[in-house]
Order: sequence, then C-alpha cells, then structure tokens
Amino acid sequence: MADEINLDTGAALSFVAEGSSIRQQLKAAVQGKTMIMAETALREFERIVLTYGGPIEQARAARFLTRVTRVPDAPSARAQALRPTRNLEATDILILGTGDARGAVTLTTDRRAVSAARAQGVDFQVLLFISILLMGT
Repeated sequence: MADEINLDTGAALSFVAEGSSIRQQLKAAVQGKTMIMAETALREFERIVLTYGGPIEQARAARFLTRVTRVPDAPSARAQALRPTRNLEATDILILGTGDARGAVTLTTDRRAVSAARAQGVDFQVLLFISILLMGT
C-alpha cells in the first residue's frame, strides 16, 4: 500500500535506542504513513530490546509498538527468488520482500542486504539510513 512504510529491525531499533542519531529523521520519513513490520522483523526487534535494551529503551519500545501494525511474512515472488548470501540473510529476504509485496517502501539501515539483493537483480524500494546504536546506556 502506498500509505504504508515497512520498517526493518535496524530502523525500529533506531526509533527506540537511547541517543539515536537518526530518530528525528526517521520520524519525518514515516510522517502520515502507516508503519508496518513483518513478523520476522518484530520478533528480532523484541528479542534485541529485551536482551540489550535498558529500562528507558524498553519503555520507548513498548510505546513504539502501539503505533506499528504487525503483518505476516509474505515476501514477493521476486524476493523469494533471491539466494541468501553472507550479506543477504533469509530474514532480510522475508522483511524486504514483505514490504515489496505490499508496495511499501522499506525503511532500513541494512545497506549490505540492499546491495546484495541488487547484485542478484532485485532493486527494492528503500529509504536507507545509517545508524550507530548504543543499547542499554
């Protein structure tokens, strides 16, 4: 859907990490859009926040998740044709491919996965951000 924006794990973590250098840019990028996350991205996000997040980040994550719509992993046919590599994991294919199938731009911090998919002939619609995360500070 054109009004949806798909968040990968790194983008979601950048929304909640204490001292995130790109939080305001991300907020501007999602303004007026429905934030969605594939099941795989949500599971990764929740595991990382519970394992490494401090109390402030865990509270911020809980608030953040009330604004995110969970969608089932349902990658596009062209994503399913991709082969996992060192830089393009099966989870990347599920997350990027789910956004692709829904016609949503994926907000991502994973330059390697985007480049690896492109090398295999699949150019996903993405907004790429660079982030340095410091969890639990």
